[in-house]
Amino acid sequence: MVLIAMRMTRQRQQILAVLAAKRTHPSAEEVLAEVRRVLPRVSLGSVYRNLRLLREAGLVREIVTSEGRRYDAVTSPHPHFVCERCSRVYDLAEPVAAEALQQALPEGFAVSQIHLELRGTCSECGSQAS
Repeated sequence: MVLIAMRMTRQRQQILAVLAAKRTHPSAEEVLAEVRRVLPRVSLGSVYRNLRLLREAGLVREIVTSEGRRYDAVTSPHPHFVCERCSRVYDLAEPVAAEALQQALPEGFAVSQIHLELRGTCSECGSQAS
């Protein structure tokens, strides 16, 4: 991942603050609702543009679910579990499997990043189905 230098505007600062405070991997609409508490005139388009720029700068991670895109301020490598029913995204502890995956590569292959994502049904949705 290449880090890009960018001007840290008030909107970008607020978006990063919202993402850092939430462990729920919010959607752009959820980020907008929180940012508007401090900056009431921010538009959804502006939030989308800033999220894209922050992602390109390596400051935000984007996670695609069946219901859309979610955002994470934790950019260090870590796996996620995505619930296929409610689209919630959960952080998982760094897997030991990352080393095994790298060792399974043919000779000469170089890994630049690993993103492990598990999909299924979270415990809350699983208990609702019972």
